[in-house]
Amino acid sequence: MNTCHRFFVTILSVWMIAIVVPVAAQNAAGTAEVQHATTNIEATLIALLRSGAPESEIAMACKKLAIVGSSNAVPDLAKLLPNPRLNSWALIALEAIPGSQTDEALRQAVQSLSGLQLVGVINSIGVRRDLGALDVLSSRLSDSDAEVVVAAAIAIGRIGNLASATILKKSLESSELSLRNSSAEASIVCAEQLAIAGHETVAMELLDDVRRADVPKQRTVEATRGAIVLRGNEGLQLLLDTLRSSDNTMFQLGLQTIREFPAGKLEQALVGELSQTTPQRAALLIQAMSDRSGDLVLPALVAAAQKGDAIVRGSAIEALGRVGDESCVDVLLSIVEENTPELSGLALDALAILSGEGVNRQIVQRLSAASVKRQVALFQLIGRRRIPALVEIETATKHSSAEVRAAAIYAAGETVALDRLSWLIDLAIAPSQIEEQPIAFQALKAASVRMPDVEACAQEIAVAVQRSKPATASPLLEIIANVGGSTALKALGKAAKSEDTQLQDTATRLLGTWNSIDAAPVLLDLAKTMEQEKFRVRAIRGYVGLIRKFNMPDEQRVTMCRTALETASRPADLQLVADVMKLYPSAAMLELAAITDKIEGLENTSAEIRKRLENKGK
Repeated sequence: MNTCHRFFVTILSVWMIAIVVPVAAQNAAGTAEVQHATTNIEATLIALLRSGAPESEIAMACKKLAIVGSSNAVPDLAKLLPNPRLNSWALIALEAIPGSQTDEALRQAVQSLSGLQLVGVINSIGVRRDLGALDVLSSRLSDSDAEVVVAAAIAIGRIGNLASATILKKSLESSELSLRNSSAEASIVCAEQLAIAGHETVAMELLDDVRRADVPKQRTVEATRGAIVLRGNEGLQLLLDTLRSSDNTMFQLGLQTIREFPAGKLEQALVGELSQTTPQRAALLIQAMSDRSGDLVLPALVAAAQKGDAIVRGSAIEALGRVGDESCVDVLLSIVEENTPELSGLALDALAILSGEGVNRQIVQRLSAASVKRQVALFQLIGRRRIPALVEIETATKHSSAEVRAAAIYAAGETVALDRLSWLIDLAIAPSQIEEQPIAFQALKAASVRMPDVEACAQEIAVAVQRSKPATASPLLEIIANVGGSTALKALGKAAKSEDTQLQDTATRLLGTWNSIDAAPVLLDLAKTMEQEKFRVRAIRGYVGLIRKFNMPDEQRVTMCRTALETASRPADLQLVADVMKLYPSAAMLELAAITDKIEGLENTSAEIRKRLENKGK
């Protein structure tokens, strides 16, 4: 077959698979037509296998035969198995073609092949789970090629029937370490198949044989896990043995298996283990127990959190945060009040995420009779959990304790709504204690940036700026800049044009880092009208920064660059404009460069733009 013909056959095959079959399949009355088309496709592909075509084409034909192939293709595919470059391609098809003829062809290939080609065939037999191949596979367990031995054992395990188990049990007793290891791995696979088929007893026996055999630790670990899980509640003692093992790998296995073990007697058994093991292991056991969330876990976690080794307590406190409920509130609050900073912090973190409908209610209720230390913790929790308790917060901002006042102000920042933002603004502008002003401004910032109505929030702060002294107006401007939006931008522009130098300084600095192209007109106006040069420079640099940072049509960028060149006066600022022009080369930008080429120090701008345009065109 010539090259042109082969190409035509390949294209025809693809076309028939991709178009003819799906189209015909859409018509239920055309079933016979579909079958006929599929048969024709298969015949074309088989002819390609026989044609002496390049191996790349034969490989693709094998791949297609995995879709449309039948027993008709098996003999020709089997002939490709000795070929090291086509072996795997042929197996792709053979694995997919049903029927005893395929199984027989693969068994015959085992008798004649060697090396990687034999390994591939054995793997395919395992994938197909050919029950009739057990004898030929078991004969390869004594092969001199270690890779063949491994493949044969795994294939027997994949077949996974009672006869497979018998073969593998015997292999586990071999004096050859490599065979024992392969058989152990295969036995674990086989046990899984046996359990699925309802032969749990044989599966457990096989796993126990692996555990007793002289095999690498990894196999023992895998078999132990399987034996525990398969036994269910009857595997409890075996699970406890792993948790008590001096071998850390077995202990880690036990921890993992805890999470899979059925509910029943395990929870109480694990509680008993906590007092019998080391603190380090007890801490890990607690984490595994909390992942189960069993009925007996919570009381045990509460007890472990209250006293004992710090490592164990810390683990229990963290776990209570994940699985605890409102019954844990007082216990955790008591720990917060302890003089152990690390445990106190963990308890506060646990309370912050504790679930339960009554947790928030309890936190607010505990305020009335709480000590100063507890009130501080409770207001921190009100803030972290975003509990609406503004009445209690407002009252606490007048508390005699500075710590309580500070915690209440923090809570206000995390919980206050837009309709009460003005109260928080007043608290920041005129605090009862001047040393609390930074805390109040931080709270105001936290509240402002989470407000859903950006413009309304910015308007509240903008009004406050107008009635504030410069010392408090400046931090308000900082906050309004974080809020963003058109109202904030307008407020900053107005502040920049005020008569107060401090407000001018703050506003121009914030506008210079504005993260929206909307600031361009404001900055340009300031660059042209500000009296102090440093503020004009700041404004023009902010304007050029917008040109550099944001995507925009080329025409707009060129226009803005032209405006910047006309507005800037300092050489350094003109250089910034030229740099932007080079960064965004275009025909219009090249035309604009006629201006910069006349400026001392920028004479090469057009040359560099032209060079970059040429490079873009290549």
